[in-house]
Amino acid sequence: MARTQEIKVTEVFDKILSADTKIVTNEGGARSSKTWSFLQILIMIAFAQNNVLIGSNANTKLLKQYFRPDKVYRFTIVRAKLTWTKATILKDFFEMVELYQLPVTPQANINRPDQTYYLYGNEFAFVGADEAEKFHGRKQDILYFNEALEIGKKDFQQGILRTSLKVFVDYNPYLLDHFIYDTIIPRKDCTFIQSTIENNPFADKSIIEEIEKWGDPASPMYDPVNYKIYGLGLRAQQTGLIYSDCKLIKEFPEDCRILGYSLDFGYINNVTALGKVGIQGDNLYLQQLIYEIGLLNIPIRDDRTGEVKKNISDEMDRLELEKYKDEIVADSAEQKSIDEIFSMGWNIKGATKGPGSVLLGIEILKRYNLHIVESSINWIKEKNNYKWKVNKNDVILNEPVKAWDHLWDGLRYLALEKLAVKEVQTYAIQRPTRTHKY
Repeated sequence: MARTQEIKVTEVFDKILSADTKIVTNEGGARSSKTWSFLQILIMIAFAQNNVLIGSNANTKLLKQYFRPDKVYRFTIVRAKLTWTKATILKDFFEMVELYQLPVTPQANINRPDQTYYLYGNEFAFVGADEAEKFHGRKQDILYFNEALEIGKKDFQQGILRTSLKVFVDYNPYLLDHFIYDTIIPRKDCTFIQSTIENNPFADKSIIEEIEKWGDPASPMYDPVNYKIYGLGLRAQQTGLIYSDCKLIKEFPEDCRILGYSLDFGYINNVTALGKVGIQGDNLYLQQLIYEIGLLNIPIRDDRTGEVKKNISDEMDRLELEKYKDEIVADSAEQKSIDEIFSMGWNIKGATKGPGSVLLGIEILKRYNLHIVESSINWIKEKNNYKWKVNKNDVILNEPVKAWDHLWDGLRYLALEKLAVKEVQTYAIQRPTRTHKY
């Protein structure tokens, strides 16, 4: 008798599964269950091959169309760069492996050179379009382009040609013009689905509230363009980006000097963001190390469970930062947090902020060539969205929107502490007087 696997799905999942065309394109806002639904369908097809019944009767019937006793499916999941694939959708897959207790082989490991896994004999290959030889040489039954606006037209066309059954496509519509809009969506063999966070009943309430702030004119986070893209899932394009000229690099250069580590505190509604910053001449090199909500400052044991909750101090230990030595600069307004982390042996200090320090920090950073390590996916997202405010007449104001700024704020603190005295002689930096005793 077939066993049953209970999996919760959204209406986006139902629309994708019901599409009878070769190409299925999901254009939508943040947290609308696009990526999760596409991955669920791939996993469920593998389940169907093993005669595992799933979900409602309607879904079971739709999935049974993929059941062929003599067939082993090949799935290819791709983003523009392998580092981005590993940093995002591969982690979603690993989360599903744990959540659904999937018997994948080999064991999930993000450090493996080849990110190919097997579920009931079906192949899940996670690749980057920048691996041209591997990607263009693959043939597959189902191809899934995640964050497809990053993908070049040639890569897209080559992928479709080598796919026998289905091509899945998803993206946030952060561009006004793209070949997908003009040449893929109008095709007769393409089903177009639009989604927002309202289509996802499992979305966290705090995330919904954050997105709604972008659409509220009374909020300091008001950003109608962001709200249109990520809240309403509609096409729009950012203007007035603050750091539009950043370059992407493969790896953090070994021959640069470490300027320090930048830290912006968060907790429930905002992420804690830690960056590694190197300097060489007029070049700054940036790498995201931590970008996570819910982190405490230091290890605290829960008396009820005995569990030590995840925290910044332990994460910096895991990342092999050196206590008493590596210099960490954070927001001086968070003195309690700084003191707690300092008590664990970390060389942390707050950058002194005065009137105009936000604009000064931005001005200092703009004097350097900024390079972001391409695996720093959230720093890249912030680069693509951190922008100046505009008034009701669309005039750009000399004040940043208070959003997409966690890593940039931390970097600004580090710049005020480490670069301001050299670059702007009139700006005074108050040096901390306390030191660790060795």
